[in-house]
Amino acid sequence: MESTFDLLTLALLRGISPRATRELLSRGPLASTLARAGDHADLLGPRAIEALRAGAARRHLNAAKVIAGFRCSPVFSRCSFPLSKS
Repeated sequence: MESTFDLLTLALLRGISPRATRELLSRGPLASTLARAGDHADLLGPRAIEALRAGAARRHLNAAKVIAGFRCSPVFSRCSFPLSKS
């Protein structure tokens, strides 16, 4: 599930082209790529690097999770969809 959120984080960064996304994915695990954004400045660009360093990308992702109806537990780093009431 965490890799899905890494992909969503990448998708929420402004100015990242599909080609850059493919290149980043080919460089190894996305979590480590996002954690070491400065090492990938050639594809991410300064705006995306700053958003990752400042935590803005993660805040946007958390807001998107709320909008999508996820319930997340920061203690266990697990998210799930709420159960629908019938």
